[in-house]
Amino acid sequence: MDSRSYLTIKEINSAIKAHIEGELSFRSVVLKGEVSNFRQYPKALYFSLKDQEAKISAVFFLYGAYPKYLPKDGDEVLVTGTISVYVKDGSYQINAKQIEMFGLGDQLLALQKLKEKLLKEGLFDASKKKPLPRYPRVVGMIAGRDSAALKDLTTNLFRRYPLAQQVFFPSLVQGPLAPKDLMRALELAYQYPMDVLIIARGGGAEEDLSAFNDEALVRKVATSPIPTIAAIGHEINLSLVDLVADQRVSTPTGAAELAVPNKDDLYQDLIVSAERAHQAIKTMLTLKLKQWTALSQRPVLMSPLGMYQMQKDTNETYRVRLNQAIKLLFQKTLGRHQQSKASLEALSPFAVIKRGYALTTTASGKVVHSLSEVTIGDLITTQLNDGTFTSEVKKKG
Repeated sequence: MDSRSYLTIKEINSAIKAHIEGELSFRSVVLKGEVSNFRQYPKALYFSLKDQEAKISAVFFLYGAYPKYLPKDGDEVLVTGTISVYVKDGSYQINAKQIEMFGLGDQLLALQKLKEKLLKEGLFDASKKKPLPRYPRVVGMIAGRDSAALKDLTTNLFRRYPLAQQVFFPSLVQGPLAPKDLMRALELAYQYPMDVLIIARGGGAEEDLSAFNDEALVRKVATSPIPTIAAIGHEINLSLVDLVADQRVSTPTGAAELAVPNKDDLYQDLIVSAERAHQAIKTMLTLKLKQWTALSQRPVLMSPLGMYQMQKDTNETYRVRLNQAIKLLFQKTLGRHQQSKASLEALSPFAVIKRGYALTTTASGKVVHSLSEVTIGDLITTQLNDGTFTSEVKKKG
């Protein structure tokens, strides 16, 4: 059977996995259900999430840390995560990122709805992301005053690229007043001429992310005229500001590394470029020297007078040959002319007359070839070698 006429189980499961995991709406979902068959292992938590009509498998990978809330069978929870497919047995599940007791997840549901709304509006589209400048002259920073995030930024920016000017816009980064204060800092930053802007928060509790999920703040960042880097401080759970920024990293140090080049790398690049330029110049000079040597060995440069005399002799040779050719052509033409003249004279009736013959014509000038062409009484003219005479026909016989 043709192998192209069927699929393997792995191929169809892989295709389903790619389709499901590629669906944007499945990348972050919030499910409500009852926990059942809860199992705890060193690297992950496994359980089922069910309601009155259906059930789905769930896994929470620990990554070295347990969730703040550890569920048990019978708990009604809200699970935030992504839908994935296990190719080996063709099952799908939710990879949980967050587990909350139901009733405590109203804020999470509101956040999910806001995220979906902004997603539909296109605020997170990759096509709207602005590229970061390669060599920024001015780097802006929004962070907490005297915060560890600010210290990390200033230290690493100066260490990597001391040529960049640093401009700091202090702001609250958590608490109920933080969204409004962050917008104030953004307004100031947008009025300052800079090449890139970093919004940093550093580490902290997960609930402290709420300031960076404020809708007005997210929309403000989306309209930024300056390429923006978000360093909010969480790798797994992204804030909406992370999603709308042009680039995102998990730490202020990572933001500094993304915002500016490393002076040591630039120095090495300059060394390599200088060596390449030196080699290119050396190669060009060697080539030009070879060309100059080849030109200098040409006879016209080694002996200009000799070349002049050689060319003069060549021209004289051509002149003599041309004169000889002209004379020969003239002689051949003259010979052919004389030959043609002799042939024409031999055919001329006057030449015949010279040999003792006469040419007789009628009064109308018609040459008489036969007696039948004249009658008694006609006047005829006879051409001799030395003249003509006219006579009358008296008799024919």
